Parts: sequence; structure tokens; C-alpha cells
Amino acid sequence: MSLTRRDLFKGAGIAAASVAAAGALGGCAQKASASDDWMPSTWDYETDVLVIGYGGAGMWASLIGADEGGSSVSVLEKAPVEGGGNSRINNGEWTVIKDEKLFRDYCVAFGHGLIEEDMIDAYIGEATKHTDYADKYGMTYEVSEVALAGAIPEYYFLDDNAYEGSCKLSSVDGFGMTTFHELEAKRAELGLPIELKFACTEEHLIQNPDTKEIVGVRFLEDGAEKTIKARKGVVLCTGGFEFNEELKNTYLSIYPFKF
Repeated sequence: MSLTRRDLFKGAGIAAASVAAAGALGGCAQKASASDDWMPSTWDYETDVLVIGYGGAGMWASLIGADEGGSSVSVLEKAPVEGGGNSRINNGEWTVIKDEKLFRDYCVAFGHGLIEEDMIDAYIGEATKHTDYADKYGMTYEVSEVALAGAIPEYYFLDDNAYEGSCKLSSVDGFGMTTFHELEAKRAELGLPIELKFACTEEHLIQNPDTKEIVGVRFLEDGAEKTIKARKGVVLCTGGFEFNEELKNTYLSIYPFKF
């Protein structure tokens, strides 16, 4: 009750200065951890799962994401049509493992022991399901004793052909494009929520700099920059780097192993 008008304004001024300083410090702290400009102010598109690349891997990722994952899926492909590169040739071929233990030994042998063994186990775990998925989605194929280019296993000469019978290969008339047509027909039959966008280039991942979460992608669509938000995740199906000598030399531990 003894406060004067002067004291009241003086206290109010100190409080206001404190609030302003707190705001400024808050802004500094925010700037120190991450810039605000990484997140688009608006999104042009949204989806659950975003797949980059519509070759064989992109086709399967989009199909499984929508069918088994119950997700809406968008696919960005730089070409004007489906197919990718290698997928147009051999999307209709896959490994048929006949003896898991022998096939594992085979993988260790042809990788000269330099392939991570957990990677080999992960591959075998999924590759044993190849024909199950082919049957589930109505693909036409037969199991071949020999590959188009030669014997199965391909490196039959390793350890005096000790790995014979570890695997075989699917065989599809028309190779990759037959598989594409069959899977696209199945997608249409199931009415899966998959949106295909062709002629999309210059894709750049949008990443939260603090959490490292990938939240979407920037890309060019008909020359205009667009953004698409991926609520669940982004799947990269952009192919290998068998034609990039620098990447092979840097990241491929068994280089210069020939393919």
C-alpha cells in the first residue's frame, strides 16, 4: 500500500525488461540448436510412406507398404515411366534358397569374408520369403536350375564347387517388365492407396537437424519445387552405384571385386 506511482512504473519496467531478455535468450537458444528454416512453412503433398525410385525395389516397397503396412504411399520417379535401370532386365529373377546353411557359407566365400555376417543373415532371412511373396501376388515364374548367364551358384568354382545346390533362381518370361505388369495389375485389383509421380527430379531429404528424423523431401515436379511430407518414413530405392568408381572405392569393402 506504500508504493508510489513512480515505484510502480519502475517495477513494471524491470519486469518488462526481464520478459524481453528471456525472449531474446530463448531465441538465441533456439538458434544455437537448430535453424528454423529447415522445415517448410507449408507442404504441397502429404503421405504416410514416401518411396524414392520406382524400379523393382520401389515397386515392392510401395506394394508392401500399402498392403501389409496399411499405409498411404507416394512414389517419386525421375524417369517418365516405371522400371528403373537394372529392374527392366531382371526384376523377374530372384534367389531361391535351397539350403540356408550352405548358402550362408557360399555368401561368406564369394565375399571373401568381408561382408558383415549380420547383413548376410538379414538377407537370407528375407530371401527365404521370395517365392511366398511371388505366390501371394500372383506372379508367374518357374524355378530354374541354371541362370541365363551360366551356372547356379554363379561362382560355382569356389572351393571346388562346394556350394552346389545351395540356391536356384526364378525364371520369368519377359524378365522385369512382365513382373511390373503383373504387380501393377495386382495393385489395381486390391485398390491400394499408391500414388505414382513420374519425371520428379532433384530430390533432397528434409531432416530435423536436432533429432535427425527424415520428415519429407523437396523435389522438382515439372520444373517447380515441391515438398512432400512423409508421416511414417522415407524409403530410398535409388539403385546401386555400380557405375560410380569413387563410391565403389570409398564404400565397397571388397572393391575391386567385379560384378
